Amino acid sequence: LNSGYYLEARVKYYPVATGSTYSGNLEANSSQLGGCSGNLCGEAVIHYMREVGSTNMHVWVGAGNTTSYNILNSAYCTSSQDTVWYVIGEKIMPDRVLFYKNYVLQCQTPVFSWAKNLNWIMIGHFEETGANIQDTEYDWIRVRKALPEELIVYVLPEAGC
Repeated sequence: LNSGYYLEARVKYYPVATGSTYSGNLEANSSQLGGCSGNLCGEAVIHYMREVGSTNMHVWVGAGNTTSYNILNSAYCTSSQDTVWYVIGEKIMPDRVLFYKNYVLQCQTPVFSWAKNLNWIMIGHFEETGANIQDTEYDWIRVRKALPEELIVYVLPEAGC
């Protein structure tokens, strides 16, 4: 999954509960078991989800060559509202990850190299305790090929205009 793919999901978040955990996770991971706290398991991993007790969406990225989120660690990316459908996406490239909301770029990683392949996709919350999980609804999830660079389409005016 590390060479030119979009991972996307249509997601709706519900009101943040007091003491709620992370929610609405769209995750790519090098392990079938998923992530672990602080990425101490040293997986290549991408998390794009709501922050604890907040409507802000943050990203965590670990390249898989160290036991941490060594690329981005809880970096603010965008905001969200309750009970609104969003298409959130990750454009996963060999040297970076770009994060989208409703097909508009919100944030991205610096350039880096993956140490492990991202072979697994997971959705839901991310917290070992699982206490007070914030409700999230998923309509669909998909993976599709991505071009290295986005195409720009120009519409020319008709002759005589």
